[in-house]
Amino acid sequence: MSNYFKILRPGINSTFQDLGRFGLQHLGIVPSGCMDRSLFYLANQLVGNEVFEGVLEFAYQGPLLKLIKGQTKFAISGNVHFQIINSKNETINGECNRTYDLEEGEQVDILKGYDLSDADIRALKYEQDRVDKILELQED
Repeated sequence: MSNYFKILRPGINSTFQDLGRFGLQHLGIVPSGCMDRSLFYLANQLVGNEVFEGVLEFAYQGPLLKLIKGQTKFAISGNVHFQIINSKNETINGECNRTYDLEEGEQVDILKGYDLSDADIRALKYEQDRVDKILELQED
């Protein structure tokens, strides 16, 4: 295994989303998928992925993730308050709709994400070919 994130805090309503499944509505299966396609596409574009790659969507408070090994590129699209905690434990306020490089041991903390009263969704996208998993939960 190469790169992966440890989930230090899962956040509220954090889900992996893609474009959805279409053509099955006649069987009673809803398409589902991402909530805001334009931000979904933007997040993928910013990190250089194909536009259909999945993203991590979140509502209210998002996850706190720590990159355990290697490095990766990430982007958060929409209007989200987040911070990057670097290897020197310095906190940097993040800006949405741009790309960041994350190094081993650094963290991304989504402080305020999608609010159901807002009109858009926020998507956190990691460069697909540089991160193998976001699976490990922090155990207390």
